[in-house]
Amino acid sequence: MVRSLADPYPIIQALKRIALRMDEAGAMRLGALLGGLAYHLSGFRRRVAAENVSHAIQHIRRRNPSASPGRIVRACFVNLGKNLIEFLRIPLLNDENLFEKIKPCGLERIYRSLERGRGVILFIPHLGNWELLAPFYGATLDRKAVIAFPLKSPRLDELVRSHRSRFGLEIIPKRGALRRAVKLLRRNYVVGFLADQDAGRSGVFIDFLGRPASWERAPVALALRTGAALHISADVRMPDDTHRAIASEPIELVITGDFERDVRLNTEAVVRAVEELICRYPDQWLWIHRRWKTQPQG
Repeated sequence: MVRSLADPYPIIQALKRIALRMDEAGAMRLGALLGGLAYHLSGFRRRVAAENVSHAIQHIRRRNPSASPGRIVRACFVNLGKNLIEFLRIPLLNDENLFEKIKPCGLERIYRSLERGRGVILFIPHLGNWELLAPFYGATLDRKAVIAFPLKSPRLDELVRSHRSRFGLEIIPKRGALRRAVKLLRRNYVVGFLADQDAGRSGVFIDFLGRPASWERAPVALALRTGAALHISADVRMPDDTHRAIASEPIELVITGDFERDVRLNTEAVVRAVEELICRYPDQWLWIHRRWKTQPQG
């Protein structure tokens, strides 16, 4: 919605001032309105989303037989509009109201994995409002961090970092991230990876919703190298615009002794779990991303 602007910070800051003055219901109506406007105005991203959904619809219908590509695309934009407003309203969250907005579902599974003392890796898809997992895990975990790309606008990057770290979450910059992640896992941290987007030529190719897609190697490779538990964690929006922070049971890693094979086999297990979430909540995934841009050579 704002990517074409040289510096979206002034608009985002103005929206933030408005959003912080609104009640929750009004703020969600504003988010839905912004998402609807983006649907109509963002022709390129709408076409990307429509193409992505059209390729995936047969897989989605196995879980949701009545799923409509048009409704999924439109709902995706509405969800993103609400996500933006909710993110801008993070300063209103505190220890008293946080769990009215975001309710845990499986948090005890992460606590059990932490008892092993080898850290936890969270594989987080761009589902629901993934940004709300930052304050949620910031408030519920003692040692927590997430790897994040810096934004091109320094002022916008600072705003985003301040919101993400509001409840004590450490933001690991992409450069040198793996080295830092290993150190934190050895100290029994929970480290999050938003790793469901195109990974380029360096990724591992796994069929995803019917087509080969390039996936980040790092979450599974780190789990294999360090012995950290690997969980899927996702946010899901409820009909009343509250959220569920879902944490899976740890992925049972397959270890054959062939590291590259193990990375592929276990990444495939992660992909299957992510597919299930997307097919269950298809209107809440980030369809506007060119997820299948990188294809296997030959």
